[in-house]
Amino acid sequence: MKKIILALAGVGALVAAAVPIIRSSYDEPEFESVHASKPFEIRAYKARIAAQTSVRASSLREATTLGFERLAGYIFGGNKDSGGTSQKIAMTTPVESIPAGENSYTVVFTMPPEWTLRELPEPNDPSVVLRAEEPKLVATARFSGSASERDVSELSKELMEYIAEQGYVADSEVAIAQYDPPWTPSVMRRNEMLVELADANESGSREATTE
Repeated sequence: MKKIILALAGVGALVAAAVPIIRSSYDEPEFESVHASKPFEIRAYKARIAAQTSVRASSLREATTLGFERLAGYIFGGNKDSGGTSQKIAMTTPVESIPAGENSYTVVFTMPPEWTLRELPEPNDPSVVLRAEEPKLVATARFSGSASERDVSELSKELMEYIAEQGYVADSEVAIAQYDPPWTPSVMRRNEMLVELADANESGSREATTE
């Protein structure tokens, strides 16, 4: 029994050492921190190119799995360039899942920074769409464990309070960003909630003008 325990401890130590190494090998969207108060942070994200797909699913987990498979198919060669040749595109992190109505989600990969929208090959799957995103301000809340609607509901309320305290208003649905592969131990997983922001005063002015 002692040998089994030691073996399990050794495996655990190897996994714990591997997770940060694996994370560091992937590009992430570039940003500058504007304000941080753990587990919350406001970030100014730079422009990026994203690949996205819309999926129908009964849960966040199912949507993320379906969307990941489609987008992974694109970057692993399910595409063609102007010469009709497929290209391999490096994996990035995180995988973002965004609610888009009842049982509907949008799943997003960030494209590596060396690619431009014009240079990226065309997806073979018509449900995969490439688009350019402008710089944006985003509020985040970091958490570990699983990433389900039920598990993040309370933290989502706290994030909205943090956003209001910093003088902003939410300007998007709450997206869930997952940074680690499925085999990562629950306690070591890095997940984040992402909400795009608008200035509260500017938002009020737009509403007044509209009225």
